Amino acid sequence: MSSGFLYAVPASGGGGATLADGNYGDVVVSGSGTIIDIDADAVDTTEIADGAVTLAKMDDLAAISVIGNDTTIVAPPVAIVAGGADLVLRANGAGNSIAFGQVDTGGITDASVTVAKIDATGTPSGTTFLRGDGAWATPAGGSGLSDGDYGDVTVSGSGTVIDIDAGTVGNTELRDSGALSVIGRSANSTGDPADISASAASGAVLRESGSTLGFGTIATAGIANSAVTYAKVQNGAALSVVGNATNGAAVNADITSGGASQVLQVNSANTALVWAGIAAANISNNAVGDAALRDSGALSVIGRSANSSGDPADISASAASGAVLRESGSVLGFGTIATAGIANDAVTYAKLQNGSGASVVGKAASGAGDNADIGPATTGDFLYHNGAGIAWTQVGSVIIFPEPFINYHTEYFTTRHFRGVDAGGSPTLSQADPGISVATDAENHLTGLGFIDASVTWGRFGFAVPPGVSAKDIEVKICFFMAVGGAGGDTVDIDVIGAVFPDNTDATVGTTFSVPTVVDVSGYAAGYYAIVSLTALGVSVSAGDYVQGVIQRDSRVGNTDDTYAASILVQWVQFNGQMALS
Repeated sequence: MSSGFLYAVPASGGGGATLADGNYGDVVVSGSGTIIDIDADAVDTTEIADGAVTLAKMDDLAAISVIGNDTTIVAPPVAIVAGGADLVLRANGAGNSIAFGQVDTGGITDASVTVAKIDATGTPSGTTFLRGDGAWATPAGGSGLSDGDYGDVTVSGSGTVIDIDAGTVGNTELRDSGALSVIGRSANSTGDPADISASAASGAVLRESGSTLGFGTIATAGIANSAVTYAKVQNGAALSVVGNATNGAAVNADITSGGASQVLQVNSANTALVWAGIAAANISNNAVGDAALRDSGALSVIGRSANSSGDPADISASAASGAVLRESGSVLGFGTIATAGIANDAVTYAKLQNGSGASVVGKAASGAGDNADIGPATTGDFLYHNGAGIAWTQVGSVIIFPEPFINYHTEYFTTRHFRGVDAGGSPTLSQADPGISVATDAENHLTGLGFIDASVTWGRFGFAVPPGVSAKDIEVKICFFMAVGGAGGDTVDIDVIGAVFPDNTDATVGTTFSVPTVVDVSGYAAGYYAIVSLTALGVSVSAGDYVQGVIQRDSRVGNTDDTYAASILVQWVQFNGQMALS
């Protein structure tokens, strides 16, 4: 019976039936049904009637104690004992328990302790002060501090005046300030200063507003004109300006560009500012000057070069080209003017380039090409077509042979003609007649001098120098024609040696010349030739001189068993650029 309550059951002689011993939930029956024991914790609030438990029914308490829970969690009540005199029940400084103890400063409301509550002797009044020994007393007259400097204060007036030294009262000497505060007078009147406080995380500034000093936002009147620099204004969005884009009063905001080449303008409905391209209707006539146009490329005009509608662009010219802007091939561009771009009779003589002195304009050489100056001409010259081209010449310089060359020279050399020679003998340089006539064509023009046989190794030619001709005006064209059969592979060298017989005499040779390897023929071919210039050979001639030369096949290397026929001949002689033979 260490727990619960014991109930005694009357003896069975009372006439009732008894319970058998056992556990019946909240009670245990024993003693042959004579004892009923209530289980521990079986009786809770619901089994006790309200107001049924009197103070007398409660457990005895310790002396000078109260019942309570002195913890911060739900728990059974305990006795909280005072433990001494003049103690009060209060929460501790941490606020996590209650106990009896003395009241600290935090437990006393400001300004709640009156003078009457102070335990001191004497009588408090306007002329007394509370001394350190707990007594109200009046300062002793004439017995105060002696005059002098006492560090932070200076005493004078026989101890009746105490002055605090300048600069003595620092932050530590002042009373504590409230959080986020300054000391000042916020009201628009003279009086004691006090803390003027700001709210945490407000970003407020101390300013006067409505005749009161306090922390808050700055009104427009509190900002000097031109005082807010661009750096002080909030960062703007990329590619934006600050303004009110709506058609009504509102807080300014970023007006952000929507893309490249846009401008800020009022929309067509006149209701908002928008970024957009400039429509043609929004540009006044003659409003766009040269400086307002985008920069042009060097040496260019603005236009549309293609044969289609579209954006204009630079049409550029190359530097130092002298080009003009013209349409060519359905494209506008800088270049030269085509014939179709010049009106008939539009180019006057003055527009042509200046000609050289004593010249005409034309094409002197055979074949199509650009015209050029033909000149200059000298006194007595006339324009003459010499068979190869057009040139200025004089009557005395033009050599025309209307009949075979040998007939032309008959008056000088009766038997000195262009002749071929047979094989054998020596190719001497003399005025002797070789005895074989030269071939002519149907018009009695010379067709060539040469040897046409594999066994013939040389041939001789000669001509007289007409009046007015010098060596620099004489050229001889020597040709080699070959027709070959067999395996081929021949190489033939042709040499020329010659002499000038002065003034048609047969006495001595005046000047000799040699032209080794005039023609070097490798393989089977035809049409090889060399032009022998007498002046290039250092030969001097005068009118009436006789020039004779020997054409010689110097060597033949290769397939000597080949059969071939060769013709070595003088094709023409030129005097002053005019052919004597053709």
